[in-house]
Amino acid sequence: MYSGSDIARVPKKLGVYSLVRSVKNQSTTEWVYTGMSGNLRERVGQHLLQQTGTYSGNKNAASVNLERLTHVRWWDISHIDWPDDVTTEYVDSKKQVKVAKKGEKDWKQFLAGAAEIIIKNRYPPMIDDQAKPKGLAPDVAKSPKFQEEIEKIIEKYSETELPSLENLHRRINQMDSRILALEKLIENLDTES
Repeated sequence: MYSGSDIARVPKKLGVYSLVRSVKNQSTTEWVYTGMSGNLRERVGQHLLQQTGTYSGNKNAASVNLERLTHVRWWDISHIDWPDDVTTEYVDSKKQVKVAKKGEKDWKQFLAGAAEIIIKNRYPPMIDDQAKPKGLAPDVAKSPKFQEEIEKIIEKYSETELPSLENLHRRINQMDSRILALEKLIENLDTES
């Protein structure tokens, strides 16, 4: 249904993404699904190009109706540093003390997970994977300094419109309305002549 060119604007950066449906003639947006990734384009591509779903917290498959989506929105958080009011030490699944180091997988996962928590609170998704945030993500999300950084970007998301059936249907309806308006205009001109 989608091709790589449809998501070419999505950066290959650390961040949070949302698959959304803007509801026409209503000023509402359905935030269908929100997730995070170390490579936004790759993860969005898994949803849209490979049509892989996500999983709920209990590992039940949750699929997104791709035809109804209208946009992909994202927040690049690659420029946001670790808040100095949160430790980088954590205990891993093997009960070993580790330190998240800048640029490494766990560091990225905790920052993106924290941003996802804050963004989901602002824009609750219709489908929530209900996965428990990993490691230090909840602590980072509680940091006033980190919250301040996310607040600076939360309303300034980037987006790309998808060539979905939903958008195609809208464009056809818009063209129909314009054609009817032109026909009416021509009819009025003919009756005036």
